[in-house]
Amino acid sequence: TNKAATEMRARVDSLIGERSGSAAAARIWVHTFHAFCARLLRREIGKLPGRESEFVIATQADQLAILRRLVGPGEGPGALKPADVLTVIERAKHNLVEPDGFPAHTPREQRFKEFYEGYQNELLDSGALDYADLIMVTVRLFREHPAVLERWRSRFRHILVDEYQDTNAAQHELVRLLAGNGLGLAAVGDPDQGIYGWRGADPENMLRFCEDFENVRVISLLENYRSTQTILKAANALIDHNPRLGGHEKELWTRGEEGEKVSVYAGSDEYDESGFIATEIFRSVNTEKKANYADFAILYRTNAQSRILEDALRKRSIPYTTIAGSRFYDRREIRDLLAYLRLLVNPNDILSFRRIINVPSRGVGKISVDRVLEEVEKSPASLFDTVRRCIDDELVPPRARRAIVKLVDLLDELTMVREPVDKLLELLLERVDYTGWLQKAGDAVSRLENVEEFVDTAHDFISSNPAGTLEEFLEEVSLAAPIDDFDETAGSVSLLTLHAAKGLEFPIVFISGVEEGLLPLKYKSDLVDYEVE
Repeated sequence: TNKAATEMRARVDSLIGERSGSAAAARIWVHTFHAFCARLLRREIGKLPGRESEFVIATQADQLAILRRLVGPGEGPGALKPADVLTVIERAKHNLVEPDGFPAHTPREQRFKEFYEGYQNELLDSGALDYADLIMVTVRLFREHPAVLERWRSRFRHILVDEYQDTNAAQHELVRLLAGNGLGLAAVGDPDQGIYGWRGADPENMLRFCEDFENVRVISLLENYRSTQTILKAANALIDHNPRLGGHEKELWTRGEEGEKVSVYAGSDEYDESGFIATEIFRSVNTEKKANYADFAILYRTNAQSRILEDALRKRSIPYTTIAGSRFYDRREIRDLLAYLRLLVNPNDILSFRRIINVPSRGVGKISVDRVLEEVEKSPASLFDTVRRCIDDELVPPRARRAIVKLVDLLDELTMVREPVDKLLELLLERVDYTGWLQKAGDAVSRLENVEEFVDTAHDFISSNPAGTLEEFLEEVSLAAPIDDFDETAGSVSLLTLHAAKGLEFPIVFISGVEEGLLPLKYKSDLVDYEVE
């Protein structure tokens, strides 16, 4: 990760700088694979036809936007979804399969090939590379320009690669080309810790390492300094079921204590499970006085699982912190939607209006926003009446006037809608095209998942309270804010994904959602192969 690279860079600067000076430390490249390739390509990509060093790196939102144009919305039975096509394209790139080499033995494969070709052409026309391209194009550069490869081989006499089990085929080939005969190459990794199969990583690269390089010396590090004997036994028992260990079977051990047994609780559903976890934490801290809140971590496979867990903790006034993410109701996209809904209840809510006047982007600049809101704050009239007067007085440019009028008219219209909360929310999303706007922004996939989870929250509210009003829904959500009166010295429970937890440790850990289809995650698309996590 970039965070790990930054931390390692600081350690290298400190260690080498003290011995050989800052200039020597600066010559060492410390990067993720993608950052390394981007830096190299800025210098060399011009040697490839149609490529320039000023390339941009496409976001996932950019990728999906291109594929939506090529594939369509993905609606209807049997229709291909843009996300499914992107998965196939990324898997091809992870395996260094370019469009001209993509297999097209069936009509379905031919369609994917055509989408892949169209997708790459749009990237090329835009002067863009996606993340997978950074690796694939660098490999192509090295293969097609031996002199360039030799120059970079001589530049790096020593190459160290961390977390090698998380590399994919393209990254392994990049290392193989750059390292040459392998002298001066060191890789650290553990095939049994490969948890990124869903994004193309292949733990077998650890085994291929010994085949692709000569005179490899393998040093097994079997002593564990973190876990108890019981946890290691449980881990070893699970690892024993993993296939393809390639003769590198190992048994981790520790000098530590035996430790408590691993407990298993089978809940009837996610609400039962979350309630059990929260109750156990509350009992341990407040009744048995055995632990502090900071001792606990709750792990889950997807961020969308956190909402029900957060609800269960809040009901028991248990303080918590989401790591590598914000609390569900504090996430930007959720706050945007809440602002819209609050305006339907209270059309004079200036704070909410300020938040959404240009969300999604409507071409209303900051100066126009400030001018309108300044008038609103001075006027005794209602917010919407004052806004309309600002429009009539031409206090803002024509484009902004049209956008603001359209927004106010829409809010007026939605205020009159008499539908259940979930239906109203779905109508709001459709009318303001919020999801379409998100798809053009960064972090599109996770933010869209959060919007879907918020819609599910509204469905749950109506299911449990069919006559529930929008006001009641907003009140329930508002009361879900974290409590302010807990003892901060006690710390808080940590909520994080399994992937975010890698490298961290906690005295007491709950793993939520250990069930078929969720752990390991079975993707909605049947196009994705996944490894046991």
